[in-house]
Amino acid sequence: MSALAAPHAHAMATETPPLLEPTLGQASRPQALLVLPAEITHAQAAGCLALLLAAARAQSDSSVTIVIDAAPLVRFDSSALAVLLECRRAVLQNGRPFAIRAMPARLTELARLYGVAELLDQEPHGN
Repeated sequence: MSALAAPHAHAMATETPPLLEPTLGQASRPQALLVLPAEITHAQAAGCLALLLAAARAQSDSSVTIVIDAAPLVRFDSSALAVLLECRRAVLQNGRPFAIRAMPARLTELARLYGVAELLDQEPHGN
């Protein structure tokens, strides 16, 4: 079963990270909510990024804000930052608004340490 075909799936540390199917959120503009798994380390980074990018591309309405929900993320390394930064770059390059919500405090601190916190703040970027 495809990870995107299983809405509301819960991430397990040893699986390819499932995401919730993109859905329209409750906001001033439509949102596609993409939910991170509980773990993103070097071992999961490529698979997680591929799923995020595929889900973002699946949104045909360019006015939809792509929102990454990082709340479930509890185990991560700097690879999680790389995934978020690449997802942000790809979404913005395609002319779509992008935002992150509920980024864990430890990941925010890691982003500050690497000097990329302003790129991953929780305000929408783009259109």
